Amino acid sequence: MLGWLLLFLIAFLVAWYGWVFFARPASDLERIKADHAGTDAQVVKIERVGMRLVRPEVTWVGGHVVEKSGVGWFRIYLVTLAYPGGFDRTYEVGVEARPFGYRHLKRFD
Repeated sequence: MLGWLLLFLIAFLVAWYGWVFFARPASDLERIKADHAGTDAQVVKIERVGMRLVRPEVTWVGGHVVEKSGVGWFRIYLVTLAYPGGFDRTYEVGVEARPFGYRHLKRFD
């Protein structure tokens, strides 16, 4: 029984890291496009360029350090936007790798 549990745990971890590092879910692309909805910018190209482990951000509360968010893996995309007048802009954006729920975006400049 313990052997089956260990085998299941190893298979789960391999599948999780495979999904985090190699997948390019359509929901990530939808999340990036939704972030620019309502602006005059048009998303021209979204290209996956890698992964990044983001450490928690901290803030001072009541004289001591408090973490604002936890450690998380972000899929990094290179996003190219086209603005009216022929102006283009390219920047890196990270989409949090989560299986369920709202995925956060983080801009890397």
